[in-house]
Amino acid sequence: MLTVSNEVAMLVRGNISNNAVRNCLKGSGIRVCFLLSVTFVVFFLLATSHRFGTISAYYVSRNANESYYKKIAQIEHLKSSLPEVKVVQAEYRKEHSFTKSATSTGCVRPTQNINDSEIMPLIHSFSPLKCSNESNWFTARNGKLILMQEAVPQNASIQCELQPIVFNDDFTVKTLDRSEAKDNMSLQTDFFKIQCAAAGGKTYTNYHATIVPKESMNERANPVNGFKRPLNIYFLGLDSVSRMSFMRKLKETYKHITEELNGTVLEMYNVVGDGTPPALLSILTGKTEEELPETRKSQRNASFVDVYPFIWKELKQFGYATLYAEDVPSIGTFTYRLKGFKEQPTDHYLRNFYLKVQEDTHEYNPLCLGSESQYQVHLSYVEDFFTTYPREQPKFAFQIHVGYSHDDFNRVELADGPTVEHLKFFQKKGFLNDTVFIVFSDHGARLSSVRRTKQGKLEERNPFVSIILPPWFEQKFPSAVRNVRKNGNRLTTPFDLHATLKSLLNFPPPKVGDLRNRGISLFSEIPASRDCATAGIPPQWCSCLSWKKLPTDALISWYIADELVKAFNEQLKKQQMLCSPLRLDSILEAYVSQPTDEFVAFVGSKDYDGREPQFGDRLGVPYDSYRLTIRTNPRKAIYEATVLYDVTKAVLLIDLDLVSRVNAYGTAPHCIMSKDSYLAIWCLCYDQL
Repeated sequence: MLTVSNEVAMLVRGNISNNAVRNCLKGSGIRVCFLLSVTFVVFFLLATSHRFGTISAYYVSRNANESYYKKIAQIEHLKSSLPEVKVVQAEYRKEHSFTKSATSTGCVRPTQNINDSEIMPLIHSFSPLKCSNESNWFTARNGKLILMQEAVPQNASIQCELQPIVFNDDFTVKTLDRSEAKDNMSLQTDFFKIQCAAAGGKTYTNYHATIVPKESMNERANPVNGFKRPLNIYFLGLDSVSRMSFMRKLKETYKHITEELNGTVLEMYNVVGDGTPPALLSILTGKTEEELPETRKSQRNASFVDVYPFIWKELKQFGYATLYAEDVPSIGTFTYRLKGFKEQPTDHYLRNFYLKVQEDTHEYNPLCLGSESQYQVHLSYVEDFFTTYPREQPKFAFQIHVGYSHDDFNRVELADGPTVEHLKFFQKKGFLNDTVFIVFSDHGARLSSVRRTKQGKLEERNPFVSIILPPWFEQKFPSAVRNVRKNGNRLTTPFDLHATLKSLLNFPPPKVGDLRNRGISLFSEIPASRDCATAGIPPQWCSCLSWKKLPTDALISWYIADELVKAFNEQLKKQQMLCSPLRLDSILEAYVSQPTDEFVAFVGSKDYDGREPQFGDRLGVPYDSYRLTIRTNPRKAIYEATVLYDVTKAVLLIDLDLVSRVNAYGTAPHCIMSKDSYLAIWCLCYDQL
């Protein structure tokens, strides 16, 4: 337990004073140290009159059986001494610019251990996936239907019907009239359902995907600067895989990327928000959801996501063929909370294929389609995309696979072998010679036991991202490649991936990135002084911060937790006839962020080379961050919240957008999903009690 004096020291940045005393004793006389000590005593007395200083005087040990009500009673008794609380919105963050001083030492990478002692007991292996023992009767490649002779019952004649599947909208399936299916026939659509009957009574039903190319897109295409013809761009994504988890579970893929293909891993890549939409929107539009037009289902007059400035719209102007692919349509990035697409967004779009599979099979996440894994279908669709179009046709493919990794981080190891073979396919066919290939994830595990470990919180914020460049690239653009490798150890974000895409249309970008730009191309050197504020990373997602643990029975911890639950309940009043109010159950963890002594005291460099630092300043930071993990009743919901403390104004700022639900809520908020999905993380419908 912290003592009162320690707590006061912490809240008034006592680490500065402690460091100064230590330096004093090292290099100064006793008289100077005595005067400095008197100064600290005066500072201590002043600090205890500060609003947080007053709180610290009431940090006392409590008996384990002391009731929550007694703690809240203490808070009420001391209300006049506690800081003011404001519940703020995103507009307030913009207006007040929650950023650090322009003087910064940049991001210090937090330590992560691939064999973390809390995480390793949660790791286990998965048995190999077993799909149907009977081989698929048909496959489809390059827009052709192919009969697999060895799979058809021996000496049996078969009759087959083919039903094309086409885009209608993001929520309904449209099929065309059935027709007779014949071997080697040309297909009219990318997706189809096929049903066969053999003379001996055997039947076959399956779903297939291929590429039926659009007409030439090179006509009237804008030329790109820097290349004779545009480079292909391919994003291969796996949902919910941290950098550490990728190294644990996809070992052969990691080895192949880093050793065989000389790829660069972005080790300090940091998410910019909660879940998949912030990650993908930042890459594909360069903007946050809040900066884009309103598209949430629950909001009146919301638009379809067609209005977003997706990068593929610009790429089409340069003659690119485009592909976007996700599986598991029930939790689609642009359809779970958002209104989805009204028109097909890319030339090839996989969602309607999976909608039909889900509609017919009633399976949320079918891992197999006949004898073939669903993941292999996913990969083969992109391989078809590259082989069906002419080599000179520039291609943009963006796919993210959810099925293996979203619900169980251990299962992603099933993707290891197929992903290596997919990379080898691109090597063998020569596509890597003209493709910028990015293997990535959107974030680490979010709703799992790993997420509830200390390192798991860091891993959620540090997904795997790597970039593979054509072999000739380094010889032609040595400076750009050096920057990519250097940036592997610089703070990077999804905004940078967007800037990288843009730079491929007008190459090369500046040699050194401008910190005034939120997104910086990976081909430009990202300054080492970059921090979360200049990179556009909100405080609660910034893994550069150094957190100091608070006692969970500290009054400030209970005060913030109680105010959080009040703020949750204030939101729930909007649907109070449907949603039960919440009660604070317990505080699981509490932390306060602290800059390092070096950060606070750093002034600049003494020497020309920048090797010898000069200390002596006492520059503080304008905001402290408190991070709490709390549990509420009913139903033991767990939340992680970041609350900012405005040091100058002595005000606690609660922004509900900085709150995440850590454990899954399942069907708890079903009664309000179509009315107000924003409340989903807090709402427990009365019929779920």
